[in-house]
Amino acid sequence: RTTQLYSIKKNNIVDNNYIFLIKNTQDQDHKFYFEVEGSDDIKILRPKKPFKVKAGKMVKKVVVLRTEKKLANDSKKDTPIHVIIKAFAVDDEEKIIVHRNTVFFYPRADQFNK
Repeated sequence: RTTQLYSIKKNNIVDNNYIFLIKNTQDQDHKFYFEVEGSDDIKILRPKKPFKVKAGKMVKKVVVLRTEKKLANDSKKDTPIHVIIKAFAVDDEEKIIVHRNTVFFYPRADQFNK
C-alpha cells in the first residue's frame, strides 16, 4: 500500500493504489497479471494487460484497483473492504500463482462532497 488510501475521481469513482514486487524465480521468461477476488465491484484499472518478467529478474508494478459503484455509505469513517489480489503467470497459472490479502478503502460519505 501507499500512504494515500484512495483517490476520488469524477462521478464518484474510487481508486486504490498498491505496489507489487514480482520476482520471476524460474529459468524462463513469463508474462504476469493480476485478478481481484472477493468483490465483483472492484476491477483492475492498471496494468491493462499482462507484462513480461525475464527469468531471474524482479519488477515493481503499481496496481490500481477501481470501483464505480457505491460500496458503502458511512458518514463517520472510511470502509475497509477485504479483497484478495491474485498474481499469476498467464502462461503457467497452474504452477506460478500467489494470493495476497489486502484492503480496498472506500471513503466516508462526506469525502464525495469536496
